[in-house]
Amino acid sequence: MMKMYYKIWVSLFLRIEQAQNGNQIVAVILSLIVLVTTNIVNFFLVGYLLITLLGININLMNFENRFVSIAVTVLVFLIPNYFILIFNGKHEKLLKLYRTQSKRNLGFHYFIFSCFLIVGFVFLTILFPHFFGLVKK
Repeated sequence: MMKMYYKIWVSLFLRIEQAQNGNQIVAVILSLIVLVTTNIVNFFLVGYLLITLLGININLMNFENRFVSIAVTVLVFLIPNYFILIFNGKHEKLLKLYRTQSKRNLGFHYFIFSCFLIVGFVFLTILFPHFFGLVKK
């Protein structure tokens, strides 16, 4: 499982590094941002679908300030990704190991697939508002 995650990150990194003319520092930061953003969106999308299907009413982020809520969410996803991918030069080891195996643009496909899931979710919400509890009773 982690092998695939590493390949996705290396693929994102290589694509961004190429777009940034070989600037590795910017590529590391941008690839983390893209990966974390995609993970957050996927997590909340799947979570919302499960909560809707199971009929559970919860509020996980009960902060008064919306900025604090967003910051906590980003940090919850960013910190583990930093330790998994970057800490102690791990990104350099991952690049050596998976650079030749990332021909398929896994990171790009992961991002695009996630975007299509969001669009699909929006269309499902428009088509079936009763299912998602969006109609007044």
